[in-house]
Amino acid sequence: MPELPDILIYLEQLQTRVVGERLEILRVANPFLVRTYDPPLKMAEGKRVLGLERLGKRIVFRLEDDLYLVLHLMIAGNGRYQKPCPDCGAPVQRIVHAENETNYCPNCQTGGKLLADRALSRLLRQDWPRCLGEFEEIKRSARERNRNAPRSVASGAAPVPDRNPTARFTDRVDNYVRYRPDYPDAILSCLGREVGLTPAWVVADVGSGTGILSAKFLKNGNVVYAVEPNDEMRAAAEERLRGHTGFISVKSTAEETTLSARSVDLIVAGQSFHWFDHDRARAEFLRILKPRGRIALLWNTHKTDSTPFMREYEQLLQTFSIDYPQVDHRNITAESLGKFSPTQSDRRRRALRIRNGALLRANSVKVNRRLWR
Repeated sequence: MPELPDILIYLEQLQTRVVGERLEILRVANPFLVRTYDPPLKMAEGKRVLGLERLGKRIVFRLEDDLYLVLHLMIAGNGRYQKPCPDCGAPVQRIVHAENETNYCPNCQTGGKLLADRALSRLLRQDWPRCLGEFEEIKRSARERNRNAPRSVASGAAPVPDRNPTARFTDRVDNYVRYRPDYPDAILSCLGREVGLTPAWVVADVGSGTGILSAKFLKNGNVVYAVEPNDEMRAAAEERLRGHTGFISVKSTAEETTLSARSVDLIVAGQSFHWFDHDRARAEFLRILKPRGRIALLWNTHKTDSTPFMREYEQLLQTFSIDYPQVDHRNITAESLGKFSPTQSDRRRRALRIRNGALLRANSVKVNRRLWR
């Protein structure tokens, strides 16, 4: 998509070449590019160009007889996305701008330059590849990391993610503090209505990270045990929540919380359940929960296909993240969640989704009720 300086250059160059001249022939390469049929395009042929103007990212030709020809400047699409260019064989790329997207060949159309998708390039900043060769090298390196990643015993199984949160998040604490989204306040009213949460309940936030979810329950008046194995993440939570008298920081894991038996009314896990050893965590949760205790599993989710940018962002994660499919909470199985039901015969669950502070019923599990009564 051309920017303003480019359009002004086009206008300047066209002014000296076409103003005062007659438009001899008008040819449209593809009928899908035409946005008008009345008056027919043939009426513009033979007319003298009286002037040029800019209308947003469009160039307007002012013709005789009060006719106007409007050109919307776009990069011409060339082939199918990620398929070989029909002319040179290079992989076809895609650029997204707002709600618009178009395909292009870097070799044939941009001199090898990889065009910067505005939102995505701002996200990646200096990591955005500048040319097709650099992009292909990044993908090659990602595939190489995938091949060298630890794998399960089963032949051909997918790479096994690093299941050790003690080390995994050490170098990401600053980003978590800056960019990790908060949870909606509706969580508290939801849990109050669904499982009876009150300020008198003792809460264990397991896998508490930098304390984002713990802060919600502290604000509600609860005593919160923030259980976090990673030293740097735990230190960030302690810095953030040190003014709360009900905040108790605990260096331990979901499988061995070190909390006293039957000491907790509610266990919560925000964005962390998929890291647990589910069998061992279940046994530990049963140990520390009071009779009729509860557990709530929560995730912030993002739409993966609501806009062109979100589709491209999802593709970025799928392409370059070494274990994204394995740690995506949407892939948690019913079998894993079933381990946290009170009995094998009791499979009833309430599935709740909280979005923009409003509570909606849904089929996918975002907050899991029906634990131990």
